[in-house]
Amino acid sequence: MKSEKSRIINYRAFAFGAVVMLLTIFFVFKSFKSLWYILPLSIVFALGIIYFCIKRAFYKLIYFASVIVLTTGVLLLSVFTYNDFSINNKMAGVDCRVESIYASYDNSISIIAENLKINDKGKGGRALVTIYGAEDVEIGDKLSFSAKAKSLDVFDLVESNFTFYKNKVKYKVNVNIDKVTIQKGRKTLVEKYKESTKNNLVDIMGKSTGGVCYALLFGDKTLIDEDIYKLFRESGTSHLLAISGLHISIIIAAVYFLIKKLKIKNIFKFLIMLGFLAFYCYLCDFAISVMRASIMGLILIGTKLIGKRYDSLNSLGLAAMIILLFAPLSLFSVGFLLSFMAVLSIILFSKALDRVKFPHNIVRKIVTTMFITFIVTVMTYPITATFFREVAVYSVFANLIVIPLFSVGYILLFALHLLAYIGLGFLLHIPKVIFEIIFAISNFFANIPFATIKVAGVSLIVALLIYLMLFVISKFVMVKTKIKAISCFVIFVFCATIMLVSGVNNFNTTYAYFDCYSYSAVINCQNNAYLVSPNLSSSLSYLTKKSLRQKDILSLSGIIFTSGDDFEVKPLQNFLKDFDNPKVYVPKGHSAIPNLKSSKVDFVEYDDGVLLNGNVYLNKWGVSNQSLTLLSVKGKSFAFSDKGFDMSILDFEVDYMLYDGDQTSENIGKIINNSKYIKIG
Repeated sequence: MKSEKSRIINYRAFAFGAVVMLLTIFFVFKSFKSLWYILPLSIVFALGIIYFCIKRAFYKLIYFASVIVLTTGVLLLSVFTYNDFSINNKMAGVDCRVESIYASYDNSISIIAENLKINDKGKGGRALVTIYGAEDVEIGDKLSFSAKAKSLDVFDLVESNFTFYKNKVKYKVNVNIDKVTIQKGRKTLVEKYKESTKNNLVDIMGKSTGGVCYALLFGDKTLIDEDIYKLFRESGTSHLLAISGLHISIIIAAVYFLIKKLKIKNIFKFLIMLGFLAFYCYLCDFAISVMRASIMGLILIGTKLIGKRYDSLNSLGLAAMIILLFAPLSLFSVGFLLSFMAVLSIILFSKALDRVKFPHNIVRKIVTTMFITFIVTVMTYPITATFFREVAVYSVFANLIVIPLFSVGYILLFALHLLAYIGLGFLLHIPKVIFEIIFAISNFFANIPFATIKVAGVSLIVALLIYLMLFVISKFVMVKTKIKAISCFVIFVFCATIMLVSGVNNFNTTYAYFDCYSYSAVINCQNNAYLVSPNLSSSLSYLTKKSLRQKDILSLSGIIFTSGDDFEVKPLQNFLKDFDNPKVYVPKGHSAIPNLKSSKVDFVEYDDGVLLNGNVYLNKWGVSNQSLTLLSVKGKSFAFSDKGFDMSILDFEVDYMLYDGDQTSENIGKIINNSKYIKIG
C-alpha cells in the first residue's frame, strides 16, 4: 500500500462514490434534453476504467462501475415512475384525502391531496387541487369530484417547483366547490399533534414568532410572513428559518446527553437514537437537510459507541449516497446543494487555524467562528448567487451574535413546546423572548446601509472551477504549497475569462422567455428587462422572483399589465422594491388605476403606444369587446390576451400569441424551456 505522502489526494471511499453519483445523475438527467451530455459521462467512465486498470485496483474499479450503473438505474426508474400522462388534460373522476393546505386565497383554496384515486384506480403520489369558492375544507376531509386533470412533468418541476417533486405531487386539478362532495374525515395522530402545537405556539407567542417557531420544529413555513423572510435574508441569517444541520445537531446533542445517562447497552442507545431521528425526519417530511444531519449524527454516535474513529468526509459522502439513492433528483434542489456544501466547507477548512496562537481561548473561539462562517459563505456563494442573486454583506457578524442565542432558544423551544400539553404552556414565553431578541438583531443588521448586494449568477463551469480551486487549497490535496498556488492562479484566470466573455454575450443578447407558473413573459433587450402579466399573489410571488433571478434578471425596467390582469397595489409595491422600483405600465381604463394614483407607484397608462428603452414598443389594440397588449421587439411581435382571440381579424402578423391563462402559455412555455430562451434579432 502506498504511504500517505506518496498520494496526491487523500482518498475516501464514500466521498469518492458520492462524487461519482453526482456526476452520473447530472449528466444522465440532462441527457433527456440533449444526448450530448452522455459524451462527458462516457469519457469519465472510460478514464476511470483505464486508471483503475493501470493501477490494478480492481476492487475500486468494480465499486466505480457499480455506482454508475446503480445510479443510472435508480434515476431512470425515478423519472419514468413519476411521469404519468395517461390522464393528461382529460376529464376524470377523482377521490382523495386532504393532506395539507397549500395556499388560501380570497375565494379559493389549494390543497395537497393524498390517497389519490383517479377513475377508481389508485395512483401513487399526490395532487395539487385548487377549489374555487371553498371556505371550510380541512385536513383529513375526503373529497370526490369530476374535473379535468393535468399531469405534471418531472422535468418542469425540477426546474420550476422542486417542492412538488419532493412531495410527489404528480397531478394538478382545478374545480368549483359546487362540484365537490366533501365528507368530513379524521386527522391522524401526527396531524393532531402538529395542529395542536401550531395553535399553542401562535396563541402564546403571537403569529409572527409562533409561525417562525412552528417552521423551526416541523419545517412548515406557511405561517412565516414575507417581511420576516426578507429580514432574515438581508441580515444573512435566513438559514435559521429552515431546519438544517445546526438544528439537528442541537437536538442530537441534547437527546444523546440524556441517553448516555441510561444504564443500558450501547446497541440499545443507538437504536433509541435511530428511532427518535427516524420519527423526527418523518415529522419534517424527510427534508434533505434533516436527513443529511441525522445520517451523519447516527454515524458519529455509532462510531463513538463502538470505539472507532469518526471520518467526517466519509460520513458526508455516505449521507449523500443514501439520499441520492432514494431521491436522485435531490441533486437539483437548492436545499441539498447548500446543506452539503456548507458541511463540506467546514470539513475542509475547520482545522485551518489550529496552529495559530491566540492570546486567549475566547479569542480563538470568536475568530474560528468568524472564519468558518466566512468559509461557508465563500463555498456556498456559487449556489446563493445562482438561486437568490444577492449576498448579505454583514452575515459573518450577524451569525456570530445570533447563532449562540439561537442554540439556546431552539433547545428551549423543542423541550418546552411539549410541556404545553400538561398545562405549562406559559413557559414558552422564555424562548419567545430569545427569538424576539434574534429578530431585533437581524433587523439591526438588515437595516445597515448596503446590507445586501445584488450579484449575477454563476455558470456551472465557473462554479466547478471555484470548487476545484478551494479543494486544491484544502488539506485533502497533499502537494507543496507552491504547486497549490500555481494551480489556483491558473484556475482563477480561467474563471475570470469565462465570466468576462459570458457578461459580454449576455449584454448583446435579446430574448423572450415564458413561464406559465408565475408570469406570461419576460423580454430582455440589452439588459432592459420587461415583465409581462406577473402573478403577484402571496403563493406565487416568490416563484416569479425565483424565475427572474434564474435568468440573471436582478432589476426590471418595467412591469406591463394587460387588461385582463387582476392585481393589488400592496403586493405590487413589495415586489417593486426587490427589483429597483421599475416603472409600471397599465392599460387605460384598468380597475387598479385609482388605487395606483393614491399610491407612490410610478406608473404609465398606455393606449396608442409607448416607446420603451431597449427598442421595445408597447401598444394596446382593441376589437370586438376584447383588447390585446402588443409588444414589438426588434421585429418580433408578441400579443397577450386574457381570452381566446380570433387571429383572423388581425391585419398584421403576430409571431407569438399568449391567451387563456394556463393552457396556451404553458404549451408555448414548454417549447421555450427546452431552449431556455428565444433570441430576437
